[in-house]
Amino acid sequence: MSHVYLVGTLKDGRRAWFVGTATWLNQIQQPVQVPLFDDEKSKPVSLEFALEARDRWQRDFGIDCHIAIERDRVFIDEGRGNAAPEQDLRRPQFVKFSNGLGIIVTPGNTPNGQTWFVKASDIPVFKIDGRHTAIESVSGDTQIEAAQKAVDTYGQQILFVDPEAIAEKERQQVIKNKNYIPGLRPADR
Repeated sequence: MSHVYLVGTLKDGRRAWFVGTATWLNQIQQPVQVPLFDDEKSKPVSLEFALEARDRWQRDFGIDCHIAIERDRVFIDEGRGNAAPEQDLRRPQFVKFSNGLGIIVTPGNTPNGQTWFVKASDIPVFKIDGRHTAIESVSGDTQIEAAQKAVDTYGQQILFVDPEAIAEKERQQVIKNKNYIPGLRPADR
């Protein structure tokens, strides 16, 4: 396979073929090389160029590009999915139970999709004697499901006080102590 065609999809669903590149200036007057497409003409390119350009243009410009061996035929990369993978913006969270204690759940991905994990290394009682290296993490589809599975598996002794709440109390205490001057009454300030 010496040459292939890069095919872009226009907003109205029509196909447009890659014909070359142009250099434009971006908002801060730096040159940027952008792809040009035409709905009638086409330019064959090497497979290596097509693979690199397809992924880069999707990432940099949001262009939905495919590769075809013949100009008007099916795409050879049909099964690769059209959208770029979504960035996972989830962050570890503390799940609190009714007794005021809780556990940290961490987002993650599995072959079945996004999930939440309770990592043994995040449980203080397992870290004390190094057991976290021999205990498996527990997962669930939601934060609450993962936390509940961990408690069901290992018991309530794994629950602990929210580390951020402790840190906030310490910060408040430092602020309170900075305002305290020994020997002065509040009315003297």
